[in-house]
Amino acid sequence: MAKVPPGVEPVLAAGLGFPSQVVAAEVAEDAEGGKSRAKMPKTITINPDDRTILTGYFGRVVGPVASAWTSPGSRGFWQGWTGPDQGFDWTVIAKGGGPYTIDVLAEGGPQRPMIEVSAAGKIFRKRLGRFWNRISVGTTDLPAGRSSISFRSVGKTQPLKFISLELVRPAVHRRIERDALLMRADTSWMVDKVYGLMFHWVGGTYPRRGPGKPYRQAVNDFPVKKFADTVASMGAGWVYVCTTHAIYHWPGPNAAIDSILRGRTCKRDLIGELAQALADRGVRLGLYYHPGHDDMPWWDRVGFDTAGREKFFRTWKAVIEDAGRRYGSLLAGWWFDDGMHSYYHAAPPWKDLLISARAGHDQRVVLWNAWLAPKVTWYTDTSSWESWLTSDLISGGGNLPAGGDGRFIAGPQKGLQAHITTLIHQSWGHHLPNRPISKCQYTTKQLIAWLKEARKRKAVVSLNLEIYQDGAFAPADVRRFREIRKALDSGR
Repeated sequence: MAKVPPGVEPVLAAGLGFPSQVVAAEVAEDAEGGKSRAKMPKTITINPDDRTILTGYFGRVVGPVASAWTSPGSRGFWQGWTGPDQGFDWTVIAKGGGPYTIDVLAEGGPQRPMIEVSAAGKIFRKRLGRFWNRISVGTTDLPAGRSSISFRSVGKTQPLKFISLELVRPAVHRRIERDALLMRADTSWMVDKVYGLMFHWVGGTYPRRGPGKPYRQAVNDFPVKKFADTVASMGAGWVYVCTTHAIYHWPGPNAAIDSILRGRTCKRDLIGELAQALADRGVRLGLYYHPGHDDMPWWDRVGFDTAGREKFFRTWKAVIEDAGRRYGSLLAGWWFDDGMHSYYHAAPPWKDLLISARAGHDQRVVLWNAWLAPKVTWYTDTSSWESWLTSDLISGGGNLPAGGDGRFIAGPQKGLQAHITTLIHQSWGHHLPNRPISKCQYTTKQLIAWLKEARKRKAVVSLNLEIYQDGAFAPADVRRFREIRKALDSGR
């Protein structure tokens, strides 16, 4: 969950290894060292059968605009406009030409600034929304062959943040929406339960006192029955348990991971034991999965930044399919982190990834974390809506009416089951030694009121709790959620 702070320099797009979008990269001689260095991509090929993503990383930056939350394997948004006529230029190739709709993913801020997009001889102007959204700019006929597209700020007020332009044929967009809708999983069991819990229990999780155990020993010692009993008593309808984060560890067997890098899996199948113990108590298990870009030995091996996205997604599908087939219907969901900041910029084969994520269970609920930005793909089941709980968040910024079906009627998550992910402590996990779990950020009364409001709107909420390495909870959290459970069960 942790994000890279603003101010980190962007990596040149030609070094990202996305051959499907990068047609050619200009190579120049470094005058000082005589070595070749890749510059920004010279052209981007337009995919006539899918959405094509134009980010600042694939274009020429005009003005002082800079990237934020950028690191190896993670591409953030762009910010820092200081005046008009600043933005990005792209050179594209459309093999067949024809009509393309242009969308912009951006956040305007309170002043809702005007932006300008130029493509195929047409100029479109559009006012951005206050918050993140995917806004249709217009439709233009791209000529066959090479042409230019630009994004600019206009006037006295400037964009707050920018992610991308998206180009898609209108007929292709309709097909994607129709196809994805037919593939949506049943989320009614989540709506019925209202809330679940999430735990970032990883290799860096500490006990209440003393040094932490090695990861495999902690996995071997984890008290499954006690943990499942406690979770069930707290009224959770589901649990998301972290698998890979920071260090790429997996709390169970996985042959695909072993084939990529040995020493990262565990002999004890903690995932399988937790899934069964929770199911016996009427609670479903989902897995949080991080692509692993913070663990360089793993990241180098899967080849995201070196060998191109094809190798990365081939290994990704192998890992996910191994888990899905191993656990079948006991694995109720996936919570895929960095949907916006890693996967999206690689323009992945979203439908293929969804099929792999459903291996072994065709109703497995799939979520791609887009943070508060627009959904990264139509091939998903719920929003992630990762932020602090507020009344505005629960109402979807006015896009989730009470008495509706739980799906956003407009806005950046339009069409998805409303799902909110929030942390109730000061950290996603208990990663500091010799100290108690941090204080809850909300009162019990607040949580009851917000969860009741979520139930009215058929939204679902995953609340992340810190736990100790031995699987123990803060006693205050257990009491708090038992009280929440009683309040929701009684309707008071």
